[in-house]
Amino acid sequence: MFEIACLYPNALGSELPALRRCRELGYEAVQLHPRAFVEPEALSEEIALEPVLAAARSASVRIAAWSGYQPLIGEAEAVARHVAYLSGVLRLARRAARQDSELSTPIVCTETGAPDPERSPDDEWAQLVASLSTLAAVAEEVGAHLAIEPTRRHIIRDVATSQRVLRDVGSPALGICYDPANIVRPGEPLRKSFDALAPRILISHAKDVHFAEDGSVESYPPAGEGDLPYEEFAELLGQLPHPHTLAVEYARSEEQLERVARFLRELRG
Repeated sequence: MFEIACLYPNALGSELPALRRCRELGYEAVQLHPRAFVEPEALSEEIALEPVLAAARSASVRIAAWSGYQPLIGEAEAVARHVAYLSGVLRLARRAARQDSELSTPIVCTETGAPDPERSPDDEWAQLVASLSTLAAVAEEVGAHLAIEPTRRHIIRDVATSQRVLRDVGSPALGICYDPANIVRPGEPLRKSFDALAPRILISHAKDVHFAEDGSVESYPPAGEGDLPYEEFAELLGQLPHPHTLAVEYARSEEQLERVARFLRELRG
């Protein structure tokens, strides 16, 4: 069994009152970006979270995870800012869970950034491990988790790089945000990547992928409108030994959000 969430802000709005519309369209939870209530530069321990939790409570949606997407490789000063921001989101997520553990889960999702062909791969990998080690220490300290989302053009882009970075950092606070559209190759069984990462999957994403004849990615349509076997995906999620969240992205209108929620509810049965 999995709950159906959507990333927020989204096509429905960018402020907390619009969370109610998420529920009306069939979503039970959200992956919430802090920009819905605070600008990135203003994020701090002083931000009052009760209004945020009250809005989610009023809308009858859980905060199943938080968005904190920031590149973790690149120019050193920029990466330091990104790590500091993500550290703040981890602390915010933990504070929210302490205030209401049934309403909010301290999982923060991030990607890792695209490699620079001008830089040494070894140097970029060392910078990535250092960035994630710092964030893992924060997550362990406060009792949160960081979910790394593998993405085709990023330094963490597939099963092998995901497993390598989890091993190199070596922290139980790190896990995976599993989005098969980002890593599955044409004709590759979904189970291959899912089974390899399942012990560390903290949350999953739902979008689809269209492959061109040469195997390259043509587009990323909403879930159920591309080449992924979503019935199999739903079955695999049902085999996880713990409650799971499937968060919808790349639904770019209210009509698409409603259609995808209906599609996933039908798959879930």
